[in-house]
Amino acid sequence: MNLIALAVLMNTNSSGYSTLLISKNKERTSAVLSMTALIINIIFGYTLISFFHVDFSYVILATLFTYVYFSFMVVVKGKECLCKSNMVSTFKSFFPIRLFIPYLVALIISCLQYENFIWLPLVLYMILNKRDIFMMFNTAKKLIINPDIINI
Repeated sequence: MNLIALAVLMNTNSSGYSTLLISKNKERTSAVLSMTALIINIIFGYTLISFFHVDFSYVILATLFTYVYFSFMVVVKGKECLCKSNMVSTFKSFFPIRLFIPYLVALIISCLQYENFIWLPLVLYMILNKRDIFMMFNTAKKLIINPDIINI
């Protein structure tokens, strides 16, 4: 289940850019990326099963790596629609280091089946994102104290 959650998390990271492509009439680009991702997923999954003989629970790694490819390519194409950018800024948009480190630790813990350390990615996330967490709590506090801030 950990690997499934990590795979799905990778895909949700790029949903905004995918929507951007569609809104900019780049449906064909999105479709080509989706089809390429499907082919990669089938090939990688077949390779894991046929050649590496992995357990059934590790076949989800094919989907995880496919989501990495798809998400990164969607961010690249989305950034092309918005502005010119280099590979470093694209990678920062795709997966900031403050999110990548906890994700990588969670992936390693899940693959090595060190279930006793599954709390470690959460702690790392909270340490690396403490400013954003405090801002979120301050915003929630403001909304509770004065709900009229949001006046539609």
